[in-house]
Amino acid sequence: MQPIETVKFLLGLGDWLADRPLVFDALRMACREARCRRDEACTLCGRHPCITALQDAATAEQEHFEPNEAIIGFDTPVPMTENSGMNVFCYGTLLLPEIMARVTGRHFRSDSGRLRGYVRLRVRDEMYPAILPFPDTHTDGVVYYDVDESSLQKLDAFEGALYRRTSVNIETESGEWVEAEAYVIRLNSRNRLTADAWDETEFRLKHLKKFLESYPGFTT
Repeated sequence: MQPIETVKFLLGLGDWLADRPLVFDALRMACREARCRRDEACTLCGRHPCITALQDAATAEQEHFEPNEAIIGFDTPVPMTENSGMNVFCYGTLLLPEIMARVTGRHFRSDSGRLRGYVRLRVRDEMYPAILPFPDTHTDGVVYYDVDESSLQKLDAFEGALYRRTSVNIETESGEWVEAEAYVIRLNSRNRLTADAWDETEFRLKHLKKFLESYPGFTT
């Protein structure tokens, strides 16, 4: 069926299966059409797309993703430019201003935000969570505005190899959409996630004091 659709597209004939995937049930030898609902937060086709051009993965990794890895899939990290601040969306321990300040040594203007299409789960045997793409879900957190390059480097070091920093679109409390960086768990580390949701209130009550006492922050 795919070759037929290709020929129809090239010749401009017939009705194409645009926005209506054809599902084939081999057990029943039957077909049906599935209607797709547009994801307004999609980084490719949403209201505010940040993926606007095709790029070779190897070239992208060399130019933009060091030391992060380039993974073709859900989002594309964006390049850093000198002397320009970036917005950062935090959904776990860093959504607490006292921890953000402990890590970066700075305070940033912030706003509540929602990341659609991602679920937040607790990392096994840890007090912190991670997010991964999952349809029809959302993760609430905080957007920190105009985070400088030095602070971003400290955040990268704090998050470590478990995550990759990725460009996403955030819906703010006022209903506006902003582009931000978020730390998404790497594909090869998803087996470390539990099925349990991470709870901010529980972290504040059980772990925050111990964390602040044990974590000195970055001194360089």
